[in-house]
Amino acid sequence: MEQRTFTATTRNVGLYY
Repeated sequence: MEQRTFTATTRNVGLYY
């Protein structure tokens, strides 16, 4: 897994939370 992709996902999740 690429940390860059994970970081991008975390930002999207942050918007939902």
